[in-house]
Amino acid sequence: MEYRNHLLSLTVCITISMSVANTAMAVGNLLRVRVDPGTRVGIGYGVTGEGKDDVNNDGIVEFVIPKGITAVSVCKESDGKDLYYRVNINAGATTLASLAPFDLPPFTDPSGTTTLVAVITIDELINAGNPLGVNDSVTVTGGTIAETPWITFRDGSNLSNDPETGALQVNNNAILNALPNYSGTAEVEEFDLLLGAEPIPTVSEWGLIVMTLLLLTLGTVVLGQRRPAAA
Repeated sequence: MEYRNHLLSLTVCITISMSVANTAMAVGNLLRVRVDPGTRVGIGYGVTGEGKDDVNNDGIVEFVIPKGITAVSVCKESDGKDLYYRVNINAGATTLASLAPFDLPPFTDPSGTTTLVAVITIDELINAGNPLGVNDSVTVTGGTIAETPWITFRDGSNLSNDPETGALQVNNNAILNALPNYSGTAEVEEFDLLLGAEPIPTVSEWGLIVMTLLLLTLGTVVLGQRRPAAA
C-alpha cells in the first residue's frame, strides 16, 4: 500500500509539473541573422538589448523576440564592415509578428568609410515588393534611394561598435533621428530573416517548486524500495 501511495504521489507531481510547464510557455518570433563567422551580433527592441556570439562559426545567429514588438534593431558585422539596421512598421500594421515571415535586407558602404544605418518600414516594403537583391548597389542621396521610399539611410559612424549598445542606440528614436543622412553608395548584403512563431520554454517559480517536490518524491520511492526488510 505504501509503495502504491508513493507511485500515486509521483504521478500527481508529474501531471502538475507538465501542466505548469505548458502554462509557462511563451511565444515569440525567430530572427535569423547572417554574420561574418565567429563574430558577435546585438539586437535591440524597446529598452531591451541582447547580444550573441556565432559560437558555431557558421555565420548564423538566432534570436527569439517577443510577439508584441513593433520595431527591432540589429548591429552586426558583414564582409568585415559594421552595419546597423532598424525595422519599423507603419501605424496600419499591428506588430512585426503579424507580418512574418519576411526577409530583411542589410546594407554596407562598399568603400568601408561609413557605417550605414538602414531604416526599413517593413510592412510598406512587403506591400510594394522589395526591388533589391543580394549584392545590388544603390545610389543614396540625402538618405533616400530611387528604388523604394521605404528604406532610408543614415550615417552611424559615431555609434557604439559594441553590438548590444549600438543596437539599442539605433532603436532609440531621439538618437536615430539625430544621425545625419547618408549620401553615397550602399550595397545589399545577405538577407536576414524573421520567421514565424517559436515557443520559448520558461519555468515559473511555481514550476521550480513543483519539480523540486517531484524529485523529493522520486527519491522517497527509490529509498523505500532499497530499505531492508525488518528482521
